[in-house]
Amino acid sequence: MYFTILWIVIAIGLLWGFLFLLKRFYDLEEHSISVDPGVLTWRTKYGLGVLDRIAKSSKRFWRIFGRIGAGTGIVLMGVMFFLIVSSAFILSTRGAPPGIEGRPGVMPVVPGITTPLVAGIIALIIVLLTHEPAHGIIARSVDIDIKSTGLALFLVIPGAFVEEDEEEFENASPFDRIQMAGAGPFANILLGLACLLLILGLISPLPGLYVSDTLENYPAEKAGLPPGSRLIRIDNVVIDSYSDFDSFLDNKDPGQRVTLFTSENKYDIVLENKEYKVGVSVVPITSVSKYALLRPSGIYSVAFSEIFSSFYQGIPLISAYTYEGSVPWSVLNVLKWIFTLNLLVGLFNLLPLKPLDGGHIVEGLAEKITSKPRAKDIANWVSGITLVVILITAVMPML
Repeated sequence: MYFTILWIVIAIGLLWGFLFLLKRFYDLEEHSISVDPGVLTWRTKYGLGVLDRIAKSSKRFWRIFGRIGAGTGIVLMGVMFFLIVSSAFILSTRGAPPGIEGRPGVMPVVPGITTPLVAGIIALIIVLLTHEPAHGIIARSVDIDIKSTGLALFLVIPGAFVEEDEEEFENASPFDRIQMAGAGPFANILLGLACLLLILGLISPLPGLYVSDTLENYPAEKAGLPPGSRLIRIDNVVIDSYSDFDSFLDNKDPGQRVTLFTSENKYDIVLENKEYKVGVSVVPITSVSKYALLRPSGIYSVAFSEIFSSFYQGIPLISAYTYEGSVPWSVLNVLKWIFTLNLLVGLFNLLPLKPLDGGHIVEGLAEKITSKPRAKDIANWVSGITLVVILITAVMPML
C-alpha cells in the first residue's frame, strides 16, 4: 500500500513538472490554457451556441426543470449535510465499522486507480457532459450569459465547467442562482437513477448470498473464504436470504463445526463466541431483480451497496458472478459506473461547501432572508464547518 501511494505521488509530481515546463517554454495562454499549482484549465467558446439553442427550444420545460432541481437540491443538500455530520460523529465516537478500517473515508474518482480505467473514463465523461451543460442551459433559461466552456484538471482529477458572466450572475435573483446551482446535481442524479432502472431490467439474480467481505481473524477469513463468493448453503441448508442465514446461525452454538458451500468451493469452519459467529458480511442477491421496482427499499439497498462495494471494497456487488445479464457484461459494467459516478458526483456537489453547488445554494437561501454581504459570510462559515466534517470523515477510518 505504501509503495502504491508513493508511485502515485511520484507520477503526479512528474505530470505537473512536465506541465510547468510546457508553460515556461510555450505560450499556453495563447491557446486559452492556464496552468496554476494543482489546477489546469482550458477555456473555449465551443458549445455556447448549442447551449443557447437547447435553452431556447423549450424555455417553459427548462424553467420547470430548474425549479424542480432547485427544490430537490435544497432538500438533498440538507440530507447530505446531516449524513456527513452523523458519519463524522459515529466515526469519532465509535470508530470505523468492520471492513473499512485503515481506508480513507472519502475516495476521489480517478479512472484506473479508484475506478476501472475504460469504464471509469467513459462514465466520468458522461458525468461531466451531463453536469456542466445542465448548469449552462438553466443559466441561459434565466437570461444569465455564459462566457466560455472548458475542461479542467485538479491534480489528477478531470473536470469541466461553464463560466457564466460574473456580473450578471451576482445581479441575478437568489432563486435564479439556486436554480442554476441545483441543475447540475439534479441532472446527474436523474441520469444515475435512469441507469440503475435500466440495469435492473437487464439482470436476473442467481441464487445465494453475496459475500461482500470477510472480517479479519474470524472463522470465514481463517478458512480462506474469499470476498466476492456466492454462498449457496451451509451444511444441508439452502441459503437464499438474510433470514435463512440468521436462522441457521441462531440454532448453532459457538464451537460447532459447519461447512460453507459456495458456487466454487466448500469451507469447514468452527463457529466462534463473538458478535459475528462466522465473520462475513453478506448481501441478499435476491434484493435486486427485474421486479425490484415494486420494492423501492430494494433499489436503495442495491444502489448504496453497489457504491460501497465498488469504492471501499473493490468488489462490485452487481457482477457476472452474482447476476445473469441479458446484454454483454462489458455494457453492464459501463452502465454501473455511469450510475455510480453520476449519483456520487451529484450528491457530493450538494454538500454545503463553496465552490460546490451546495455552497451556492446556501448563499442563495441566506440572501433571501438577509443582505448579500451577510449571506456570503454565512455561506463561508457553513463551508468551513462542512470542510472540517469532511476531513474528519476522510481521516478517522485510517486511524
